[in-house]
Amino acid sequence: MIAADNQDAACDSAGGMSHNDLIIQCSELVREAMGECDLIAHGGGGQFWVFSGDQTGTEIIQKGMNAIMDSKLGGGDIKLTFSCGIAKADPDELIERAYAAARSAHLDGGHRLQHG
Repeated sequence: MIAADNQDAACDSAGGMSHNDLIIQCSELVREAMGECDLIAHGGGGQFWVFSGDQTGTEIIQKGMNAIMDSKLGGGDIKLTFSCGIAKADPDELIERAYAAARSAHLDGGHRLQHG
């Protein structure tokens, strides 16, 4: 996860840029830096969730952060910092757990959400 630390200050330094515009520009920069099989999702506020099947978390975070820090975000020289977290999960295990949860929801009568 990549989380912007200082959104308010960054928006103010860009002459009152909206948080939404800042997030859109950041997400576009991170997306361009990622591989074609990677996925980025906005997690709310200044948080981005980044998923990859072919790169390490450190590689993705570094590419995303560098893309934003090397850009002229907001048309100016915005100083945006980030806090990052990395977690590794086995995709096969996640799929098995999701399948088991969906199967349990079905067996419990269907039309329901079950966590795995």
